Amino acid sequence: MKASECKLESWEQINGFKNYEISSYGRVRSIQRIVNTWYGKRKVNSKILKTQINKGYEYVSIRDNANKLCSKKVHRLVADAFIPNLNNLPCINHKDENKLNNRVDNLEWCTVNYNINYGSRITRASNTRKYYSLKSKAPVIQYDLNYNKLNRFISIREAERETGLDSSCISKCCKKKIKSYKNFIFRYENESLC
Repeated sequence: MKASECKLESWEQINGFKNYEISSYGRVRSIQRIVNTWYGKRKVNSKILKTQINKGYEYVSIRDNANKLCSKKVHRLVADAFIPNLNNLPCINHKDENKLNNRVDNLEWCTVNYNINYGSRITRASNTRKYYSLKSKAPVIQYDLNYNKLNRFISIREAERETGLDSSCISKCCKKKIKSYKNFIFRYENESLC
């Protein structure tokens, strides 16, 4: 068992959010408190809050001290609470490159340049560009809405030239981000229609 797995979870109040705490494991909870309601005082129990994921990062919605609802990145809350930022660095890096692992031992303050060039990011981005570059040159089949084959094009660009339709929308259809475009279905030649 790793030493980091043995550490106990600790909690700190979130700066500027008096009713919430962040843990060293990246969990956010509301604290138990008494609130005034229109029918009198009411006890609110502590609970772990649900998070949302946006662009690979975990977010939580919490109310600040002025009762304004704010969306905050969980990894930033953890770093602000548990990791001293002596050099006033602007970014937080996930050491294992997993944006959802917000444990304090997986985070570090860093520069923008360090964060951009960390780990396998450049290789992964390069492979993604190569994949889509090859896909844009792949043959494309045009179908009607009943999946009857109408045309075959050697690329998305040729499909655009021959049909007069927008290449970005043809591409979205081929990648199955949209079902159809202008009453046509487009798919890469070697991919299924579903």
